[in-house]
Amino acid sequence: MEEIQDTLRIIALIISGCITVISAYNTFFDNKGMWIAYNNALNEIYKLKLEISFAEKQGVPVDDKTIESFKNQYQDILDKVNNKWTESKSK
Repeated sequence: MEEIQDTLRIIALIISGCITVISAYNTFFDNKGMWIAYNNALNEIYKLKLEISFAEKQGVPVDDKTIESFKNQYQDILDKVNNKWTESKSK
C-alpha cells in the first residue's frame, strides 16, 4: 500500500514538473501572439508595396521626400514587430 502511494506521489511530481515546463515554454515563446504580429507586419508591408506600385503607375515624381516617407512607413512596421517581440519576452 505504501509502495502505491509513493508511486502516485512520484507520478504527480513528474506531471506537475511537465506542466511547469510546458507553461514556461508557452509563456516564453508566445507562438500565437508572434504569429499574429508577423502576419500583421506582412500585411502592412504588402500595403506599403501596393502604395509604392500605385505611385509609380500614376507617375508620381519620386523625390527625396517621397522616398523618406516610404522608408519611414517601412521602419514603423519593423518597429511595431520589434516592440511586440520585446514586449512578449519581458512578460
